[in-house]
Amino acid sequence: MIPDLAPLLSPEFFADPYPTYYAYRARGPVVWVEELRGWLVTDLEGCRQVLSDYQRFSSARAKPMIEAMLPGHRFERLLPRIVCDAIEQDFLFLDPPQHSVVRRGLAIALRNAMVGIESALARITEGLARELETRSRCDLEGEFCARIPAITMGLLYGISPEQASQWQQWTFEAGPLFGGSPALADDSRRATMLARVLELNESMSELLFLSQTETPLLVHLRELVKTKVWTPEEALGAAVQLYTAGVLTTGDALALGLWTLLANPLQLASVELGAVELDQVIDEILRFTSPTQIMHRVVRADTELGGCALRSGDLMYAVIAAANRDPRAFSRPDVFDVMRADATKHIGFGVGVHRCIGAGLGRLELRAGLTAIIPRLRHWAVAGSPKYRDFSICFRGLDTLPLVASPKSSTAA
Repeated sequence: MIPDLAPLLSPEFFADPYPTYYAYRARGPVVWVEELRGWLVTDLEGCRQVLSDYQRFSSARAKPMIEAMLPGHRFERLLPRIVCDAIEQDFLFLDPPQHSVVRRGLAIALRNAMVGIESALARITEGLARELETRSRCDLEGEFCARIPAITMGLLYGISPEQASQWQQWTFEAGPLFGGSPALADDSRRATMLARVLELNESMSELLFLSQTETPLLVHLRELVKTKVWTPEEALGAAVQLYTAGVLTTGDALALGLWTLLANPLQLASVELGAVELDQVIDEILRFTSPTQIMHRVVRADTELGGCALRSGDLMYAVIAAANRDPRAFSRPDVFDVMRADATKHIGFGVGVHRCIGAGLGRLELRAGLTAIIPRLRHWAVAGSPKYRDFSICFRGLDTLPLVASPKSSTAA
């Protein structure tokens, strides 16, 4: 029996979505799900096609994606026009050739900005880990993993730690709007999500166009508008997207990865001893945990995939988490193995022209976090089971990862 929408959004699903994905895949690699008003694609090859073939599957999905989750609501009436424009002109929701122009400009800006923050990020992250080492207990997710992307974005955007924390909170409160979540059925919580989208866009617009704050990233984005390479809406959409994607996923990848390593002490020992390259560990973390679980696309014209007839306008759910554990693509897919030879086939960063533009930045943050905290994990033991967020079917992460000082530790106070 194929699960319906209630199990998809149940606490049991958020704690472990994989049995649900496998149940759908048992019916075929492409399955229509009425409750989601779209097609679920669960195999690696199918997801690669949906995410990379922009001639058949469009990224202009903001409107149908949100309206599928909110039947009876129109996208244009949910948010002010300027915010709708900014979302729809966000390069994440554009197809080539317009997407290529925006992406190229942001890629150059981000590459230059990353050079200037690497040493500062490593230094701050090391300080965070050193401070935790003196404690008798901590929440590794909230006090370490989630702070790293906020710190990174603070460095990129030139905002204070307090403002970076506020923006991060707004992003998490707004996030369920862009994927299935129990919160969408609650009028009050949905109104809060919409308010946070507006607040974040207004604050980013003020920083980008009205403030005197200068960082390599902001200077480059302003120049793209000044020279009319970008419209102001494209610049705002790109700035918001880079920020929100960064804080929604990197901290989750780090927390899920550390929890998985703690649950697999032999794997953790291999990493601590330097028996495996850190980038290989990161690839296996991204494959096994898939913090980005689902990406959407819209069918451009009637076509076929996985033996199913797709109609123009149909919404596609490329289930990255299921694809990253496709038994036809990965050996022992449900086993976490930092020595895995086929981990690089994962699509945790997406694929094609829309492959995550912040992949390099994400790896930089994950390397900094893992480098700082792994030598200190021997001082800690997990204090009970971590709590998974009932956040969205699109993103998976932990609410908490409680640790206590190990009895063997001589440094914890």
